[in-house]
Amino acid sequence: MQLSKHPVTSKNGNTYKVDVYNDGWDYLVEIFKEKQVNTLFGKNKIKFINVFKSGYYIYPEWGYDFKGMAKHAVEKYESSLKEKRERNEKLESNIELFNEWDGKC
Repeated sequence: MQLSKHPVTSKNGNTYKVDVYNDGWDYLVEIFKEKQVNTLFGKNKIKFINVFKSGYYIYPEWGYDFKGMAKHAVEKYESSLKEKRERNEKLESNIELFNEWDGKC
């Protein structure tokens, strides 16, 4: 069983394609971003790039709440992007502080 929904719009306004599928007993969710590519004949074509694969959503906890699973996965993905962005900003800031340091202890 595989379910697919496009577009899925997050609270931040980003658009994704979301697939929910059964992996034996549990369910997985994959998130794709849309990318426009040019074909050899100069036509635009939409390609979906996989950007996130969730952990397992187990039946006893989630039941058949596929919409809930998809929404949770999108929120988890965007939260991970925010954390990564914050880490990179902190890293850059500390590299700048180190480079400006006069070397005195």
